[in-house]
Amino acid sequence: PNIQLGVTSLSSNDLAVTEWVYPLPGYTVGSSTNVVVKVKNVGSAAQSGFTMKYSIKNGETWSSSTYSGSLASGSENIFFFPVQANMGSTGLYKMIAVVNSTGDTLNYNDTLRQDIISCGTSSGLSGAYTIGGTNPDFNTLSDAVLFLEACGVTGACTFTIAPGVYNEQVRIPKITGVSSTKTLTFQASTLG
Repeated sequence: PNIQLGVTSLSSNDLAVTEWVYPLPGYTVGSSTNVVVKVKNVGSAAQSGFTMKYSIKNGETWSSSTYSGSLASGSENIFFFPVQANMGSTGLYKMIAVVNSTGDTLNYNDTLRQDIISCGTSSGLSGAYTIGGTNPDFNTLSDAVLFLEACGVTGACTFTIAPGVYNEQVRIPKITGVSSTKTLTFQASTLG
């Protein structure tokens, strides 16, 4: 085969968010959750005074902070955001961490994403929930099953599925708490 490689020199200004440190899937989160990531200077010049920001709502709102130290070329550091995230409500949190630096034109490594499920203050799901449609509890069947798997149930649960096309395959694993009285029901919202 004919293989071609291109070699480019390091950009002087190139920062990257390389890893989620906390929270990670499976960790307990709450109303005062630390947000921690690793940031690396992959450029050739030392960097300081750059902006770090995170969102727990897929970029709808942001919490920003300035990195106060200096990060030498090739160095990596753990960054604790000073403002904690409020993840105390039951939900799927689409987290994003971003590093912004003047002169950093290589943006492909500036952003890192992580989905976190919070069971809120409850120890499991119980009651009626909607899937799909307008203002649903869960957008998809897969989202509902992820919550069930992460949080379990404390009572009977009914999931009403709104009309629509759901292009997904769903496997429901063993769910903690399910019994003859704490059942799972998935039903269509309308016939047809």
